[in-house]
Amino acid sequence: MLSFAENYINVENILSKAGYSKADILSPTSSNATSGIIALLLYKLTSPLRLILDSIMVPVLVRNLRYMGIMQPETAVDNTTLARIEQRIEEFENKYDELDLEPAVNVIRRRVAKRNERRRRQMEKYAETQRKFGKKYIETQRKIDKVFKKKKDAAEGKGIK
Repeated sequence: MLSFAENYINVENILSKAGYSKADILSPTSSNATSGIIALLLYKLTSPLRLILDSIMVPVLVRNLRYMGIMQPETAVDNTTLARIEQRIEEFENKYDELDLEPAVNVIRRRVAKRNERRRRQMEKYAETQRKFGKKYIETQRKIDKVFKKKKDAAEGKGIK
């Protein structure tokens, strides 16, 4: 670990600023501590890259797993939530009467409808996947039972109990 860090990172400069010398680093008693310090330093230096990758990849991965039916889809917006949204829009319209809010309201309604449609499709895909896995489980269980029955019949035929 030390050689990798020495080749690609100016470790002496960084550790000298932290109050360590090269002799302290290379002494046999501090080799484990040095490896830990370097590992922590590399971990902290790479955290922005890891966070960016996580924030990009996790939503894509979850969306694809939901589409394939492996993860359970989100629940659709129910009627009480829609009613609450409509009520807030009306309150906002009453408060700001002079503004034309119809375009914004239509955008919100379209987004909610699109989200509900996507979630409905995801739920259908999830239910289909669950039925498929259920059928496969039942078929596998029947095959196992058939094998055990054959072995049991064979053992009874030989007189083994």
